[in-house]
Amino acid sequence: MVENQILINGRFSLRVNFNLKGIGGKKSQIILTTTINKERVRIYTGLLIEPEFWIKTTKTQIGERALEDSTLSKVQFKYNKGINRELKKIFDYCHEYGVEVSQNHLMSNGMEHTAHNFKSYINNKLRGIEASINKNPVDFINAYIERKSQMVNKDTQRKIVSGTIYNHRNALQRLQKFCTDKHFRLTWELFNAQLEEHFTAWMISRNYTANTIVSQYSIMKSMVE
Repeated sequence: MVENQILINGRFSLRVNFNLKGIGGKKSQIILTTTINKERVRIYTGLLIEPEFWIKTTKTQIGERALEDSTLSKVQFKYNKGINRELKKIFDYCHEYGVEVSQNHLMSNGMEHTAHNFKSYINNKLRGIEASINKNPVDFINAYIERKSQMVNKDTQRKIVSGTIYNHRNALQRLQKFCTDKHFRLTWELFNAQLEEHFTAWMISRNYTANTIVSQYSIMKSMVE
């Protein structure tokens, strides 16, 4: 299922949806839609699908996606699965945008949360611009840490202290060790409602202090929100 809620700055909830738009043929175009500051945004994904294979949700549901059902032909199942994989990538781009905006106050050239900036950011991703932005959590977090080491606080005009960067690297290593011990794959799907329960139990079993555990979640929140 492709989810559609992104928290920005701990204050704004960006809701993105994938909808169909007929283009005159058998297949329809999949478009991303959202509303930012009361301005409607529509982005063409370049993905096509026949409406009969599209799962449409209501306003109170999430997860518009292509149908993956064992009754489909192998060719159609593989095609639909590929569509959902691409939709997940696009949602990851939206997540990356949320991180960029959330770090706005730490960067002299930070990005404001506007309809124009969102549309430009996602369209650039879809066109392959800034292809160096990483798609998996480990590379994404490492890139975040590297950017953070170059960040300047707008108020003090000073770079983030080295100790903060050290703590971030330790937090990532701790998360990776947890995944290795528990045989979990470190993917975006790992960051679900059960992660805190399992991760906390693991850190307690490893005799981490309460302060370290609190710090771990504070750092992780800054990394992935």
